[in-house]
Amino acid sequence: MCDEEIRCIGCGSILQDKDSKLSGYMPHSAFNKMIQEPDTSVYCQRCFRLRHYNEITPVNENNDDFLRLLNSLGNKKALIVNVVDLFDFNNSLIASLDRFIGDNEFVLVGNKVDLFPKNSKESKIKDWMRQEANRNGLFPKKIFLLSANKKKKYR
Repeated sequence: MCDEEIRCIGCGSILQDKDSKLSGYMPHSAFNKMIQEPDTSVYCQRCFRLRHYNEITPVNENNDDFLRLLNSLGNKKALIVNVVDLFDFNNSLIASLDRFIGDNEFVLVGNKVDLFPKNSKESKIKDWMRQEANRNGLFPKKIFLLSANKKKKYR
């Protein structure tokens, strides 16, 4: 077993080969290969399947684990990025994130902008996102729009 914590480059989970129901799981053979080649970037099994087969595998995580992760954010120097679904904004915005950010910068990214009508103004969408974030106590330094589906650049 490796003493150093190695994280999945997809989800950030600590990689492990003990329990396939927990986050960060890798098959034993892949885990051993990763230990022998420590400078390689690897995905956990869940992220690998999502990336290569478009298959979503459920993971047993509880709210305590997520809260522990959020609580650690303020103690680290980090850029906090919340990617939101523009068509499910309120459910994808982590509304209480302001309690966990600390002095870190916060960036808001809106996904699925390609689904808006062609004549939609990006500035209006960003203004709406900022208003909604502010209403929830979040004050993003910058707001970006993207489409995970289309490889088009947005400002």
